[in-house]
Amino acid sequence: MSHTHAMGTECKKLLGGLMALFVLGTAGTGAREVFVDNVKGNDAWDGSEGKPYKTIQHALLKLRTSDTLHLTPNKVPYRGPVSLDRRNNAELGGTAEQPMVVDGHGAEITGFRRFEADEWKDEGNGVFSMPFGSNGWMKRHWEGFDLVYFDGKPGTSVRSKPDLVPFGYLWFSGRMHPKSEADVPLNTLYIMLPEGQTPADVVVESGSGGTMFSINANYVTVKNLKVSWSRNDGFGSAFSKGLVYENVETCFNMDQGMSHHSSIVHVRHSHFHDNAGCGIVDIRMRADAPAQSVYEHCLIENDSYRGGIEFHDGVYTMKNCIIRNNKGPAAMVTHHMDYLPAGGEAVFENCLFMDGGGISVTGRTRNPKNRRSGAEFINCTFYKNGGIGIGVDLSQSKPSKIVNCAFIDPKGVVAVKQWKGPTKNLTADYNYYGGGSVVFGDKRYAFPEEWEDHKKATGLDTHSLLGTETFEDVPYCIQQLQSKGKDGMHIGACIEWRPEDITKEVRSGEKTSR
Repeated sequence: MSHTHAMGTECKKLLGGLMALFVLGTAGTGAREVFVDNVKGNDAWDGSEGKPYKTIQHALLKLRTSDTLHLTPNKVPYRGPVSLDRRNNAELGGTAEQPMVVDGHGAEITGFRRFEADEWKDEGNGVFSMPFGSNGWMKRHWEGFDLVYFDGKPGTSVRSKPDLVPFGYLWFSGRMHPKSEADVPLNTLYIMLPEGQTPADVVVESGSGGTMFSINANYVTVKNLKVSWSRNDGFGSAFSKGLVYENVETCFNMDQGMSHHSSIVHVRHSHFHDNAGCGIVDIRMRADAPAQSVYEHCLIENDSYRGGIEFHDGVYTMKNCIIRNNKGPAAMVTHHMDYLPAGGEAVFENCLFMDGGGISVTGRTRNPKNRRSGAEFINCTFYKNGGIGIGVDLSQSKPSKIVNCAFIDPKGVVAVKQWKGPTKNLTADYNYYGGGSVVFGDKRYAFPEEWEDHKKATGLDTHSLLGTETFEDVPYCIQQLQSKGKDGMHIGACIEWRPEDITKEVRSGEKTSR
């Protein structure tokens, strides 16, 4: 046998061994590519690219650990809700090395649907009703949230049955309204149509279903996906870790855009808007189940009732985000469960808060000793909003910090409600104040008249700047405040992207509308 031939034989053996290892490794992980097409698919097929499943719900029953699920982005949205729950399929989820992936490729999952004629009860005089339960925070849905559409146009929301008009609707939530406020049964939707018309003549549409895409599994990545029109939350999770959401959009949900419960989550490049509750809520549910989330490069806007963000009792970080035009607080860091003594902690870094409400760092618990929330604001800009309110007892709270921040044309600045003298638990320095005032306890220090009095009495803002310029343009990055902060850093946020950018990059594929 020649030397060359021997080497060739050995190479073949080595290659064969490597191929065997590769096949075994693939079989060991069980990772596959699975496809869904809600237009051309069939749930009787095998889920391959050539023979995709039709529904996401069926595909989830067939997935194995670390699989990748691909959705075909059709103009027809997928129908939700969808639950990626290991209680339904024990193999759902992935590993830290190889997570399960759900790639929407620009698809949308929605609960928005037409309610058929046989779902309605004729109440007489052009009024029709149907059961309409919701877990959402819809106490004031008539203030900025269009709940019901008639022939593609939003109807008129009213507060009592005598106020109903053609193409109007009335609804009271059993979760949010006492019976004394309602003149109709709770969790029942009432509509009025023009004389002689019935729901068979008019397309009546609204949201349906629970959380539109929920996860109860570990190590799952969701990307390039939009969810909308749930009667509860858009995206949600419970007691899960290793979750990643990238380039997702959630809107027109009757509770939160995204809601996590004792989960460990990383969210980036995502858009939360026009939800009836908050854009984002993150909660620690049990002392033995941590909540720890990071949000980066996100836009949270136009959420209509509770506000932009709520962080409860866990550890949270938000970086390079824009939070704007939300009713209620722009952000809340709170502790309200007596059995969770840890309290909430949050860091906001390089974030722009503009228009709408202020920031609330507080504690709801009845036990004052457990009011231990704390927050750090580093290189943030507060533009035409309510500033920061710290409602905790600083002698009991976790440390709070306001450093290198800019307050531009504020409705208020900083209010520390339970302050009794200087405290090591609050740091405020190297900030820029464009007017407004600071409140500590029952004492208000108005700027510029009482600027020096404020610094002397509180021991804060030794190196901070007081100015009168309010900056006409939105201060995404204030050039005049470069190198003015601590350690030569800039003061305020420096956001390199714009809100219109995120709508272009938040999802790949063709964008679908309501």
